[in-house]
Amino acid sequence: MNITAIEFFSENGKITNNENDIKYRIENETLFVSFCKDKITKIVITTDVCFDENTLVLGEAFERAYGDLCWKLIEGRFIPWYFLAKNGNEIRGFGVKNTS
Repeated sequence: MNITAIEFFSENGKITNNENDIKYRIENETLFVSFCKDKITKIVITTDVCFDENTLVLGEAFERAYGDLCWKLIEGRFIPWYFLAKNGNEIRGFGVKNTS
């Protein structure tokens, strides 16, 4: 997996590296963000991973398993924090690790 684009957002909308001195690096398919003047509320990461119409996502209502955890078609869903994606016999995990 290669990260092809990264966008950072605050409560005021999209922010740029020049405005906020965002410091980040990418190592081994991992994005590390170490500084930003504004509180980051959303990061949009674009990768070269493609999901086809048969890909299932293990998820639930939002970000915790409150009894509705199941495999569902991706169908353009917003996926917060972490998820598993299954296509055929392959399952891949994606997620966020907060070390603050």
